[in-house]
Amino acid sequence: MQFRDIPGQTATKEFLQSLFTKERLPHALLFIGREGSGKLPLAVALANLAQCTRPVDGDSCGECPACRKTHKYIHPDIFFTFPTIARDEKGTPSSAMAPEWRRALQEKMYFNLNGWRKFIDEDKKQLNIPLVSIREVIRFCSMKAYEGSRKIVLIWHAELMEKEGNRLLKLIEEPPPDTVFLLITDHPEQLLPTIVSRCQIVQVPPFREEDISWYAQNKSGLDPIQMAPQIAMANGNMTAFLESFEEGNEVLNKELVDWLRLAYKGQAVQILEWADKFSKYNKDDQKHFFKFALGFFEQLFLSFHVEKDQLRVDQNNFETIQKMKSILDIHKTIAIIELLNDNIQYIERNAAQKLNMINSSLTLHKIMVAKANEKG
Repeated sequence: MQFRDIPGQTATKEFLQSLFTKERLPHALLFIGREGSGKLPLAVALANLAQCTRPVDGDSCGECPACRKTHKYIHPDIFFTFPTIARDEKGTPSSAMAPEWRRALQEKMYFNLNGWRKFIDEDKKQLNIPLVSIREVIRFCSMKAYEGSRKIVLIWHAELMEKEGNRLLKLIEEPPPDTVFLLITDHPEQLLPTIVSRCQIVQVPPFREEDISWYAQNKSGLDPIQMAPQIAMANGNMTAFLESFEEGNEVLNKELVDWLRLAYKGQAVQILEWADKFSKYNKDDQKHFFKFALGFFEQLFLSFHVEKDQLRVDQNNFETIQKMKSILDIHKTIAIIELLNDNIQYIERNAAQKLNMINSSLTLHKIMVAKANEKG
């Protein structure tokens, strides 16, 4: 991964490149931004540049021995730490899943926690960064650089270190010579404030539509004109765009329509069966479903105010929106958006999801069948 492989993000790339070329690379950088904004590719490109022996125009050369290793993600002086699935009571260290991690970076690069879980075929279990992974970082930092002039520690989804992150505080504050920490998070509010305060913040904005269009054509071999609705719907999220033409999104579409139908009918047995099935999804899949539904209803809300060509939907979703508008007015739509936002918060708080889904389905039924002047 080189900076030139990342579309757009010009200001962020120039800032990171200047840190290196001016020899002002701090001991710890914290990459913050929305999902799908390219935080991981940017951090990897910086790590690769830092190890390159013949950098060119603020980017790694891609040809030196160091680059050949970094591009295979096997450079001995770059250590990746990432969320894993606990396979015993001690947890699974990142090193045990290094082959899968390398393959994910080589095949996808733009993926989220849910995508990583499915990539390792563990889509029903919770991810975290356990103590054994933190100990690996400490051990790596205690050693001298093997080939390069510095050691790089890259921690993806650093917020999942939770309380174990306390053990890294001293290292991040006073790292060994020529050691750089690159932390990445979608949720800085979940990080220990003491860790955030010890890092220089790199705020990564969402991609522009033209950036995703460029990537679609030049990296994925897609027709950006045909993919225009998906590019618009992604709303700057490269991961969401790449997922939009995968089977998983079709499943989400079907599940959303199924839920809306059974909620509208209000049949108790079907609602109970749906809630039971939904409660068995992992936490991230549950959030993903409600975020997907939220995106749909936000576009439905916009459809009351703008023309079709200003909506971020494909033809199938536009037709569904038109059907929904026969039973929903703007007030009901707002009520459903509030309901979906509440559900996302309930999941974050580890609420009993089966009971919550039953209540949400019944509430959705009341909103949908209420008279228009009742405003949901």
